[in-house]
Amino acid sequence: MRQHVNPLSRNFNQIECIPSLVEMFGDSKLNLHLDIGCAAGEFLFDLALVNTSWNYLGIEIREKLVKNARLKAFEKEIKNLYFVFGNAYNILNNSQSEFIIKNLKSISFNFPDPWFKKRHYKRRVIQPGFINMLSNSLQKGTLIFIKTDVKDLFNY
Repeated sequence: MRQHVNPLSRNFNQIECIPSLVEMFGDSKLNLHLDIGCAAGEFLFDLALVNTSWNYLGIEIREKLVKNARLKAFEKEIKNLYFVFGNAYNILNNSQSEFIIKNLKSISFNFPDPWFKKRHYKRRVIQPGFINMLSNSLQKGTLIFIKTDVKDLFNY
């Protein structure tokens, strides 16, 4: 599988239909955490199994990882975990997905792709426009966690 996916590709302009919270989770009223760039979802699987009083939603741009994570969650009968495929900015900036942002209590970005070349910075998930859109849309008190091991990306 290719490690890097160009998030600016036209392939991500079309957004898959995102089910309602009631369809995604066993209890749609629980607090909602979103992990952007969740990869295979291991971080969210750990959280969902340990803390069943929260719902966990992962967005990943690599479709194969999302399909595998959905299957694993289904097989393990984890009712507080769901995965969505696509470009996080396009998904969360879409009016059909407003309900996700309105229900979020926390967001995490764990080790986002650094896109080291300056001409590729535009492909980074952490963009001023995206962070501004999130901060202007989220409920007051919603936490955003960003973790990286790349000093240049941290400084950016």
